[in-house]
Amino acid sequence: MNDIDSSSIRSSTNFRKIVMSRSVLLSASALVVATLMLGACSKSAPSSDTSASASKPSLSSALSPAAVQQAAKTASLPQPDLATPDSAYVEISKGSQLLFLYAAFSGLPANYDKMAESYSIDYYLTSDAFKKHDLLKTLQPSLDAGVADAKAHRYITYTDDSPEIGHYDFANHTFAVGETLFQQGQGIRFSDSIVHDGSMYELSNGISLVMTNGEAFQQLHVTDQAKARAIEATLGQLHMRIFAFIQSTGDNGYTTVQAVVTKVQLLDLHGQVLLEDTAAQNKGEQ
Repeated sequence: MNDIDSSSIRSSTNFRKIVMSRSVLLSASALVVATLMLGACSKSAPSSDTSASASKPSLSSALSPAAVQQAAKTASLPQPDLATPDSAYVEISKGSQLLFLYAAFSGLPANYDKMAESYSIDYYLTSDAFKKHDLLKTLQPSLDAGVADAKAHRYITYTDDSPEIGHYDFANHTFAVGETLFQQGQGIRFSDSIVHDGSMYELSNGISLVMTNGEAFQQLHVTDQAKARAIEATLGQLHMRIFAFIQSTGDNGYTTVQAVVTKVQLLDLHGQVLLEDTAAQNKGEQ
């Protein structure tokens, strides 16, 4: 995946204190923050006589050193087994999970101090060097266990409870999907909420989850009219579950965990699967 411009995103490795009120009491559930990771650029639609040629890369561009290098890099990455059962996928909903995934697959030595800063509120709030030293010794086994568990579970899922799904396109037999993870150069971050001394703290480690092939799922093809009708009737009430496989990490300006989508499911309010689109499917036949 291409490196992302670090000037277009703010670093957010911090704790933000939030005063608790009776009307809002958040548990330690994750707060998902969709983050724009690349400055948007507007493109005018190509004219009818140039759209075909514009959509196809030239032979020279396909054989350019940069393209060849990128293709070689992609081919060298571990690839998912598309026959992996759903039960092997682990739901991602916390920032600490991305913290451990990055440590597991970055290939870098574990930075325990940095990990503890965004993992433990006590460690973050302590300025005493001796207390930090003692706390780190206590935290290290938990950090090691988290990394080991992440390394053993590189198949992940993420559920969007309010996906942006467009109305059915009869001409193309598709539903357009506006999911952040399916946009080039975009990703999401997770913030964990921690209650400490009667106040709420939002823990964020600044790590973003990115899907390298998300653009392939921006259009969900449904030729079955009965199925399309059922999906159309429940727009605004659907959930979208994204299945993915962790391939690599990135750290050029800011930190990412990079995954490849293996399949996408649309579910109704009762959890029934209305549509499943996989990376192995012919996008035009469903």
